Amino acid sequence: MSCVLLSWCCGLLLAAEPPAAMSLARQAYEHARAGRVAEALNGLREAARLAPANALYRSALGGLLEKQGRLEEAVQEFGAAAQLDAQFGQRWETVSLDWGAELARAGRFRTGLPFARQTAARFPESSRVAIMWGLFLTRNQQNLAAVG
Repeated sequence: MSCVLLSWCCGLLLAAEPPAAMSLARQAYEHARAGRVAEALNGLREAARLAPANALYRSALGGLLEKQGRLEEAVQEFGAAAQLDAQFGQRWETVSLDWGAELARAGRFRTGLPFARQTAARFPESSRVAIMWGLFLTRNQQNLAAVG
């Protein structure tokens, strides 16, 4: 009985997924493999627009952006994927830490402070995020807040 129900639910999910979105995602994968990143990004953006509930498209888009060094955009895409499916939360945290490190290396401490605050609120149990938050606090002369 449960197998029938599972099969029925999967059928509903596939029926809800626009075929054009799946086709665009497949084409984007081929573009990425061939090194045509701009085409891959465009295809994945369109697939995500057509199927806004598909976390995989947003995650794949985040991965491509990350490989291009576009970490701020990658953080946004992994965040969108994690909002749709919690399994992408770990990747969101990792890319957020990478973006924070890039901001710190560039000396962009004022810009990084609100980002670090948001990241600390999203990942309150992460010691690595807490260290990043403390760094941005101290670099912005908020030493007492960094200790607390």
